[in-house]
Amino acid sequence: MTESELDILAAKIAKKVSLQPRWLKLKQAASYASIGQKEIVSLIKQKKIEGMQDQSLKTKPWIVDKYSIDRYRENQIKEYQGNIAADEKIALDIVESLGI
Repeated sequence: MTESELDILAAKIAKKVSLQPRWLKLKQAASYASIGQKEIVSLIKQKKIEGMQDQSLKTKPWIVDKYSIDRYRENQIKEYQGNIAADEKIALDIVESLGI
């Protein structure tokens, strides 16, 4: 690709990224998070992600804060990594206790 073509591609990507809304409909949030819609609602009710039913509309659809989904997923990763580190420490302690 030429530099000019890369610049055009970069501009298109930047435009697309900046157009993503912060507040997502339930179906969009589920797709974005790779979580089922029922689980998204459950996470909202548990206050693990931010969202609400829009009372201003007749159907009262759920809207979800995209940033809170990101924080939720980041916390999951940190917890997972912490569990792996703890498991590794346990394994090392066992090996040490065996004198291996």
